[in-house]
Amino acid sequence: MEIPPQVEAKIAQKQQYAWDSGLIQGFIWYVNNVINSARQVSKRNVEVGIGGQAYSVNFEGYVSYAGEYDGTVRLFGEAKQLLFELALGGYTESRSYFQWNTRGTSAQGAVTAFIEGPWVEQFLSHVSALKVDRENKAEQNRKIADQKSVEDLKNKFGLP
Repeated sequence: MEIPPQVEAKIAQKQQYAWDSGLIQGFIWYVNNVINSARQVSKRNVEVGIGGQAYSVNFEGYVSYAGEYDGTVRLFGEAKQLLFELALGGYTESRSYFQWNTRGTSAQGAVTAFIEGPWVEQFLSHVSALKVDRENKAEQNRKIADQKSVEDLKNKFGLP
């Protein structure tokens, strides 16, 4: 199939915008930290409310015994309209830990569907808020662990 140059150029612009806006990176973070944080082979649908709208995030991921992994994350809006699709993959020598990422040399080329709209900013704000929340919880847990360590040391040495 021959794609007309003007169509190819517009697709490339949208793919570049997906990178420049942080959307590709946001989806990769979302998959690795929210959808599939256990880094397991899975097929998941997650319903999420963003900016007062209901969205569905669909993730499918597969890992071969050779250590190659392939996946796809899709965002659906109202009436199940496909808004965004990103091909993921990579290779690892350790099946126990890997990060989902875009496959190949061009992250922009991993965008296989993209319909722009207000959801882009809403999704990016949602991801940003999730990151801040996780960082705050991690800091709070560190402080609790540090405090417990000090208390344990004091107890071990009979200090008040």
